[in-house]
Amino acid sequence: MRYNDETLMRRAFVLARGGYSFVGHNPQVGAIVVGNNGRLYGGAHQRFGEAHAEVNAIRAAGSAASGGDLYVTLEPCNHWGKTPPCSHFIAEAGIKRVVVAMRDPNPQAGGGIEFLREQGISVIEGVLAVEARNFYHPWVVSFSQKRPYLVLKLALTLDGCLAREHGQRSSISGPVAKAWVQRLRAQMGAVLLGGRTVEVDDPLIAVPEVLGPEPLVAIAAGGNRLDLANLQIFSGARRGPVRLYTVDGSFDASADGVKHFERRLVEACADGCSIVALLDDLYNSNIRLVMAEAGPKLALSLLQRGLVDELLILSCTSIAGKDAVGLGDGDAESLAGVNLELKRFRPCGARVMGRDILNIWRRIESV
Repeated sequence: MRYNDETLMRRAFVLARGGYSFVGHNPQVGAIVVGNNGRLYGGAHQRFGEAHAEVNAIRAAGSAASGGDLYVTLEPCNHWGKTPPCSHFIAEAGIKRVVVAMRDPNPQAGGGIEFLREQGISVIEGVLAVEARNFYHPWVVSFSQKRPYLVLKLALTLDGCLAREHGQRSSISGPVAKAWVQRLRAQMGAVLLGGRTVEVDDPLIAVPEVLGPEPLVAIAAGGNRLDLANLQIFSGARRGPVRLYTVDGSFDASADGVKHFERRLVEACADGCSIVALLDDLYNSNIRLVMAEAGPKLALSLLQRGLVDELLILSCTSIAGKDAVGLGDGDAESLAGVNLELKRFRPCGARVMGRDILNIWRRIESV
C-alpha cells in the first residue's frame, strides 16, 4: 500500500498526542519509519529522560530501517541532553530520507536538519507545517519570547464570577471538568497560584500517578503571610515540588516533609510579588509551560500585564449571586481594563465537559 507524505505525517501526530503527560519539559513528538520491507513502524517520546520518538520508531523497525524513510513531527535534536542526539542515531541507522513537519524552536536542540543533510540524507521539511505550528505553538512562543507560555485557567459561573462568596472556598466546575484539569496539570511544567488562593481554597494540586508526574507548584505569595503548617500543599501529600515566591523576608517559610520545597525572594512591585521576575525564574529553571489557576487579583494582574498567552474558560450553568467575586470585583476601572485586554484574544475552540463548557482563547499577537 502506498502512502503520501501528509498521510504519514498525520499518523505521526496521532502518536505524538499519545505521550502527552510523561514528557516533562520536552515537546510531544511522534515518528514513523517506512521500512525497506514497506511496513510501517511507529514511535513516540513517552517519558522524560528516555528515548525520543525517532529512536523508538527506528528500534521498532530494526534492520528494516536501513534504506527506509522517517517521518517525524519535529526536527530531530542535534545536542546531548538527557539522551544522545537523535540526528546521529538516524544517520547510523541508515535512514535515507527524513520528512519533518517543522524545525525545533529550541535553539539548543536545533541543527538536526543540517547535520542529516551533511550526511547525505535527503530531508524534506514543512509537511503539515500549519498543523505543526499550531501543535507546537506554546513552544514557539516560549522560546521566541524567552519566558514560559502562560495559560490562565478560569472557572466561571453563568454570571461570570470566580467564587460564590468572599473569603470562602468555592467549587464551581463539575467532575468531568475537574478530571480534565488534572490531566492538563500533568502536561505543565508548573502551576501558578496566588497566595490568597492558597490561603482560602487550600488546594492540593495533586495529579494521579497514572497520569504522569506532578508539576512544580509556584506560589506568588507577595505580602501573604501563609500558615504553612496547616495548608494541604505543604503537608507532604504531593509528589511534586513546591516553590514559594515572596518579597517579605520576615516570616518563617520552612515546610518539613515537602518534597523539594524552595523559597525564593523576588523584587517588590506595586501589587506585591513581581510576576515578571517569577516567570523569569521559572524560564531559567527550564520550565516552558505554566498554567495559572488564579483568583481575581492574580488573574487580573496577569491579564493587565499582557502575560497571558492562552485563556481556558470553564463555564458552568449555575449563578453565583450578588455576593460573588468577579475579576474586577466591582471596580469599574479594573473591569474596563479586563475587557480591553480580552479583545486581544481570539477563540480557538470549545468543548462540552459534562455540565460545563470549555472555551479556548489564544492571544492574537502570539498566534
